[in-house]
Amino acid sequence: MSNLYCNSFWKLVIAVVFFTTIQLVHSQVGIGTTNPQAQLEVAGGNVRLSSYGTGSQLSNNSVYILGVESDGDIVETLAPDNAGLQYYTWDIGNVITPNIDNPRTLGVTTSSGYFLADLDDSARSGIAPDFNGYILWFVGTLKVQNAGSFTFNARSDDGTRIYIDDILVVENWFEQVATVTRSGTINLAQGEHKIEFWYYENLGFEFMQFTWGVNPDGYTVGSLMNASQFSVK
Repeated sequence: MSNLYCNSFWKLVIAVVFFTTIQLVHSQVGIGTTNPQAQLEVAGGNVRLSSYGTGSQLSNNSVYILGVESDGDIVETLAPDNAGLQYYTWDIGNVITPNIDNPRTLGVTTSSGYFLADLDDSARSGIAPDFNGYILWFVGTLKVQNAGSFTFNARSDDGTRIYIDDILVVENWFEQVATVTRSGTINLAQGEHKIEFWYYENLGFEFMQFTWGVNPDGYTVGSLMNASQFSVK
């Protein structure tokens, strides 16, 4: 093979590799769509980071959360040291609509601790002190970035309530099956506000779920509330 032919051959190979690489770098990938509008677009589905939240990539007991930047990029950031909610539980026996006006009257707590996960039924089952007859209380601080009208949702079996600054916002405190989502709306000034999530179970089936409604701070409507969105003071 002549040197001229050999050089031309390798120049062609390099050109093919170069243009293929450029095409791959700038290609768009769609999952659930044939017309992606970004380098990666997932339509009608969920993205799961299989190792996220396991702590395997973390050090010094740090906690990381996912955030979305103004340009839409998803980033993993270090959560504030005080991110989360404080929780308390009481094993009270079978009581219909227990009185929680004064938590001191509930007696000594069955358990308590720091919580940093979704406020859903997995949270309930993870800290519930019994299968029947108990109360859960999550308390923390909501930092409002943009003043305005906030809507909160609760769905449960049996009862749930949401208080903000000691004001009842969502009333769902009665015997029921978890077929109806009840909501409440409150206007909040910019700054910090005390927030409380209550749940009780009397007898039978159990379920708890708190989700975001319409709000000016960018929380996705219908998404689960997560303790990392709040802080402990």
